[in-house]
Amino acid sequence: TLARHKKIWSELREKLPETELYVVSLLPVSAKRYPRWGRPIVELNSMLKNAAEECGIVYIDVYSRMSDQDGSLINNFTYDGLHLLPKAYDQWLDAVRPYIDEAVVAKGKHDDERQAHNNAG
Repeated sequence: TLARHKKIWSELREKLPETELYVVSLLPVSAKRYPRWGRPIVELNSMLKNAAEECGIVYIDVYSRMSDQDGSLINNFTYDGLHLLPKAYDQWLDAVRPYIDEAVVAKGKHDDERQAHNNAG
C-alpha cells in the first residue's frame, strides 16, 4: 500500500539521512492483452508521484517514455505485452541515467569536500 511505501521511505530517511531516494514509475502493459491493468497503473503512478513529491523524494517517470499514445506498452518493447525486450531496457536506462549521473556527480563533490575538510584539519 501507499502508506507502507511512505513508512519505508521514512525509515530509510531516518537510518540513511544523506541518501537520496528515488521512486521509479510502474511500466505500462499491453492494453489489448491486459485491459484491466491500464487504468490502475496510471492511478498508482499518479499516487506514487504525489507521495514522492510530498516526501521530498525524486520521482522518475519511465511510463511516459515506454507507452504509446493509447497508454499501452510500445509493441516492439515486448513479446507478450508485459515482459520487456532488451531494447526496452535501453529506454528504461536512458530514462534513469540522468538521475544516476547526477547522483554520482553529487557524491563525488561531497567526497571531495569531505577530503578537503579532513586535509585542512
